[in-house]
Amino acid sequence: MKTTYFEKAYSFDEANRLKIVNNMGPVSVSQSETDQLIIVANFGVKSDEEEQDFEDYFKLVNKSGDITIDLDELDDSFDRGKMSVLKIEIMIPKLSKLKLEGENYPFSVNGVEADIEMVMENGPAVFSNCTGKMHLESENGPIKIHNLKGDLKVVMENGPLSTDGLSGDSLKIESENGAIKMRSSAFREVEVRNENGVIYYESLPVEDARMNFENENGVISLILPEMWGFEITAESEMGVIKNKLGVPYEKQDDSYILKTGENPAIIKIKTENGVIKLAYDRHLNLDYLRSKLDQLKVALAGAKGLEDREDIRKLVENLITYLNKGLDAIPEEKIKEAIQQAIAKLKELAESPNLADAKEKLSIRVEAIGVDLQNAYQEFSKSFQEKVNAESIKGFKDKIMGSGFAHVVDPELGDKITEKVFKTIRKVAPGVFDLRAAEKENIAEQSRLKILEMLESGKITAEDAERLLKAIGKE
Repeated sequence: MKTTYFEKAYSFDEANRLKIVNNMGPVSVSQSETDQLIIVANFGVKSDEEEQDFEDYFKLVNKSGDITIDLDELDDSFDRGKMSVLKIEIMIPKLSKLKLEGENYPFSVNGVEADIEMVMENGPAVFSNCTGKMHLESENGPIKIHNLKGDLKVVMENGPLSTDGLSGDSLKIESENGAIKMRSSAFREVEVRNENGVIYYESLPVEDARMNFENENGVISLILPEMWGFEITAESEMGVIKNKLGVPYEKQDDSYILKTGENPAIIKIKTENGVIKLAYDRHLNLDYLRSKLDQLKVALAGAKGLEDREDIRKLVENLITYLNKGLDAIPEEKIKEAIQQAIAKLKELAESPNLADAKEKLSIRVEAIGVDLQNAYQEFSKSFQEKVNAESIKGFKDKIMGSGFAHVVDPELGDKITEKVFKTIRKVAPGVFDLRAAEKENIAEQSRLKILEMLESGKITAEDAERLLKAIGKE
């Protein structure tokens, strides 16, 4: 087999919308660093004597800024087996809209700033770090979305949906037979409907939120932030309601009503045959803390009279209460110490005799509190990562030492010589390290970075991180 590389850049007087129709293979889409559209492809040809022009297998048409790329199915001269190297990358210029269509091959979209539409039959799709509205339709393929800023609508038949770190004004999900799992979500208008799969929704605090969850035959789990007002109407025809919020309920006909806090989020939950689970997220969320500290700074900047002073004191008290509740969930002493110092500074701020006159100084102090907390999390995350990396390397070497090749691996030889020995072993006994290990390592590494990112932002504790890293084999 001969491996061939193709790369070509295309320039347009204007580029507004791009449509990609994929019948070729795995496609990754990212934002171009220039105003050009760049297509890169790696592909294998079965015969070393075979010459193929990759441009013969796709069509690019531009009509007044509306661009279409048709990726045709490759013929038998291309290698399409399990070890195929086929990979297509498309780097796009700044656009208003991106549309994706496909049947069986995966899409991966990263860092795109545009409204995105997708129609997929059977292939998986992954979206990361995108900004703009999304409208996704899939029949049988799974969809994963990480870190989206924009409204989202998803219509699915049989595949699962998993998301993390999404925010926008509107969320609408319709599914027939797949699980819906959404973590760290912040939408004001939420509509989630499923027929035969789990609904798991973890919400961040959102003002004036209106949420509606419906399921026929699956569990609905709703995880809410503490220090957030809500009014929940829960109804289950054949199932039960498990309430771990510590909020008493009142019965009205076939519904259970739970109310707490001021300016409540209005939440309606209904299931026919599944359990409804209600619980709090007990972890401190650094993103939420930043938003509340920013809110406090704005209030300080506009403070004038006694009424403003009372509003500021109330904000401070709420922050202190939130920080105190989160202390129990944090075993790391360095972060605990930073939080305790933040609480002391906030108490001092609340007791200031004249908030209006000292508001500039106090605003700087609030900024310093946020920096201190951020630094504490980052410092712990860095030391934790160094520990994980050291243990990972040691565990890998220990595993090799314990194998049947221990007699050729001398730890006194040093890392460079040891690595040469490993390479030799791979050549004479390739099965020892598993030829597909590189692919698994790449996936595990992406998961490891995400876990460490969640640890740094305060979404999980060190114990959670260790458990997750162990699960992916990266402890």
